[in-house]
Amino acid sequence: MNAADQNTDSIRVLIAVPEQILRRGLLDCIDNLPEVEIVGTASTGKLVIERSVTLCPSVVVLSTNIKEPTFEQVCLQLRCHAPDSSALLLTLEERREIVLAAARCGARGLLGLSASKEDIVTAMRRIHSGQIRFTEEALLEIIDDYMHARSEAQSSQQAHPVSHHPSAPLAETPGCRLSKRERQVVALVAVGLTSRSIAEELNISIRTVEAHRARISDKLGIRTVVGLTQYALKTGITTLMP
Repeated sequence: MNAADQNTDSIRVLIAVPEQILRRGLLDCIDNLPEVEIVGTASTGKLVIERSVTLCPSVVVLSTNIKEPTFEQVCLQLRCHAPDSSALLLTLEERREIVLAAARCGARGLLGLSASKEDIVTAMRRIHSGQIRFTEEALLEIIDDYMHARSEAQSSQQAHPVSHHPSAPLAETPGCRLSKRERQVVALVAVGLTSRSIAEELNISIRTVEAHRARISDKLGIRTVVGLTQYALKTGITTLMP
């Protein structure tokens, strides 16, 4: 089906879980929802990528147990070959390494496999509308990781200070490459607002918001909401809000 022929209001979902029992359970969980269209299933990473390209799902419900390739590689491939498909990861254990890998590879959400039907549906809706959905525990891990990295960087600078010549340009402070309006946009993206919501919040047009987001991406080299959220945390532009 051509992307132009699809109903843009429906949530097109690809279920990518290797375990047949879990796959069946997810299908039973969401198949009867009026706004959800199950476009297919996949049991390997390779099939996820191939079917995302051909079936154009808006949300890929992806198990972190997926293999051939791994979920990190699948997420990175989706960004290249199916940029309109966003990954909602389901994991048996929210271990630190999985949480941080999810954030770094561009996943738009992470839930435990024990999540309720309501949590999964809410996450799909949020991701379909351009927002992110990580559990509170996952967000705390992401914040802790960046605060730790920032602390180590500051300690390293104090231990090995760099001499500064009076005529040399001052080092760039966090976020100073961005204009005031661009920093506002980053802060609002980081707390999960869509371009439409940002436009309403700042009293500007959606087109202007999209132009700001394009310039931000060009300046920072960051193309994902998760990446901008991490940048906002790292630079102190904003803090995550509930």
